[in-house]
Amino acid sequence: MVTIIYYLDLHSNMNTSKSANSPVLWYLCSTSLLSMQAFIIQARTGSSRMPNKIMLPFASGLTILDITIRMLRTNFPQLPIIMATTQQSGDDSIVDYCSSNSIPVYRGDENNVLLRTIKAAETNGVQDIIRICSDNPFLYPPFVQALIDDKSGAEYVSYRVESFPTIRTHFGLFAERVQKKALDKAWSMEPDAFYQEHVTNFIYGHPDKFSLKWLDIQNHLNELGNLRLTIDDPQDFETVSSIYSSVCSPEGEFSLDELRKHLAEHPQLMESMAKNKAKYSK
Repeated sequence: MVTIIYYLDLHSNMNTSKSANSPVLWYLCSTSLLSMQAFIIQARTGSSRMPNKIMLPFASGLTILDITIRMLRTNFPQLPIIMATTQQSGDDSIVDYCSSNSIPVYRGDENNVLLRTIKAAETNGVQDIIRICSDNPFLYPPFVQALIDDKSGAEYVSYRVESFPTIRTHFGLFAERVQKKALDKAWSMEPDAFYQEHVTNFIYGHPDKFSLKWLDIQNHLNELGNLRLTIDDPQDFETVSSIYSSVCSPEGEFSLDELRKHLAEHPQLMESMAKNKAKYSK
């Protein structure tokens, strides 16, 4: 059984009914969230380039959100999953999905994703965040595991490619790890709208103010320079869905070697990805 709990933002005059105007709505499973580390997934349906992309059938009847949740629960069952979505009415479908799947939800401002992440963590007692973008169906478990395993104590941990944190690349294989105290510190510095939207950009953009740890990507991305498995528009959706159906097992498992081999045999897929990579800057 799932218990529904409503939290009211004391700075708001809104009531706590389930609606687009509710500042916060989250679901608490019968087992409380005891871990100080958790996945926080940023998700919304209001993308201007492809609305509702994470809730549409993507592969074998599964949505991108289905695939992401399955991967996290299969590979990291010890870590809670928290959904951070918006107050917009269109995202009621995400709340309903989470209710059916016993996933706690925090609803916050659509554009201030930084504050939404802070509040999602705060509400659930989380201090150590593995941040997940919801439009990456090829999130790669070994890369996520490396974030979890890091013992450096750094406020921000990520892979980096050509001086860019992988969260800013088109690969779609990566997550990032950030301490809530670092997000609190960034918020206290009154970041502008750009930094509010992009959550961790202020942190890794100010290495003099935050402790950063860059993981070694080694040769994992050899021959994959134009890889684009993140999804922005219908062309991405079609291309990545085709690759997923060809490369992944019924359980969603894949290897980078299998991915590399498939793309070498189908160069038109890499050409399609390269076009959208040039079209959308990160």
